[in-house]
Amino acid sequence: MVRVEGDADATDLAIALVLEEVDRSALSLSGALFAVPRNVLFGRSRDEGLA
Repeated sequence: MVRVEGDADATDLAIALVLEEVDRSALSLSGALFAVPRNVLFGRSRDEGLA
């Protein structure tokens, strides 16, 4: 579910829907520093889809 405050166009809504399922925790400096050990220990689980 997407909630809009103020003016929003179709592009804003499309970006919001895409980023809704994205892990954004590593986008900040502190989040990136915490993500390094997790990525080393557990690997980066990327879902590439079916080959």
